[in-house]
Amino acid sequence: MCKNNRITKYTTLSCGLILSIVCGILVSCNSNKRDVEVESIALTGTKLSLDEDFPTTYGNGLIGDYFLSQPYMTNNIIYVGKITPDSIVSMGSYLHKGNGPGEYQEVSVITKNDSTLLVLNSKDSFPVSMTTINPDSLIAGKPTVQIVLDNQNTDPFRGAPFSTTLVGDDKLLINSGWYDKGNILTLFDLTTNKSTLIDWLPDDGFTGPALPKAFVYMDNSRLLSSGNRICYVSGNGKIVMIFQLENDKLVPLKTIYNELPDYWVAEDGINYYQRLTTDALKPASTDNHIFLLNKKYTMEGKLAEGDREPRVFGNIVEVFNWDGEPVCNLTLDQHIISILVSSDGKSLYGTSQNKETGEYEIFRFPLPDIPH
Repeated sequence: MCKNNRITKYTTLSCGLILSIVCGILVSCNSNKRDVEVESIALTGTKLSLDEDFPTTYGNGLIGDYFLSQPYMTNNIIYVGKITPDSIVSMGSYLHKGNGPGEYQEVSVITKNDSTLLVLNSKDSFPVSMTTINPDSLIAGKPTVQIVLDNQNTDPFRGAPFSTTLVGDDKLLINSGWYDKGNILTLFDLTTNKSTLIDWLPDDGFTGPALPKAFVYMDNSRLLSSGNRICYVSGNGKIVMIFQLENDKLVPLKTIYNELPDYWVAEDGINYYQRLTTDALKPASTDNHIFLLNKKYTMEGKLAEGDREPRVFGNIVEVFNWDGEPVCNLTLDQHIISILVSSDGKSLYGTSQNKETGEYEIFRFPLPDIPH
């Protein structure tokens, strides 16, 4: 049975995306079920205690034994917490927000490996610097060095920050396009400071202006990678596709989900409206697996009927290998908002909210050995 869905208008500015709600109730239905039998594994989570000065959001990261938080309304970009068996201990906050020398404005944080973060800093939607960070050195007070990027070789992007992933050793795939183009993916070469438009968009039959479609498939979307393989997870609709990067082009390998969003162009010809659904995905990955948290429930575990993020939760995680083949399903004993998986594949971390206080909570779930 189809659920009632709100109509939402999405308005975009160069500094980001502004969302405004337009009243209305319509009925919409879009399904793309995959009937593949896989093993279902039940997992029990342990709630980790958090230091009071360690702010958490549902946009966190992992690197080695550190848990990263990137809250919005704070003076610093990154808060670092040390993971212990039963807690996350605050180790401080770093990278000051601002427009001055050595400060950061619009930041995308990319995990390069178990000991290195890349911080891409943009100003007015131009990439302006890249900082390589080792958390241990950061905590020890050693200075970080920003490498200035020559943005004369780059057109401005449509909004920042954006989902970004490292492909190989020296290229970033950015979930954004040049401001006056209709693409949604750009390859940025860290050695030459040059960006290349990637010629790919979901094929949904839309024949209207290019920019509204681009915004539909950029908003809240995520990019994951393993070597030269890339996984695109849409923020609107329910699209999950795996690609191989070959000669700076994306070669489609596998479609896991292809549930297209229902949208149409707003009056200005740039923004868009869409019928929201209560069915959403939150992804995570390791070098061996892709994890998809299916979100369609309220905080209390009831089927949601109109709200979407950040108040839509889930407890089923589908696991795929990088060939796009389903491996298993994980059934969590907590309803959570987002997931992170340690690089060794031994722990899954889920962010939830306390039903009474609304405060964010973090649970750790031990993972079994998952076949490739």
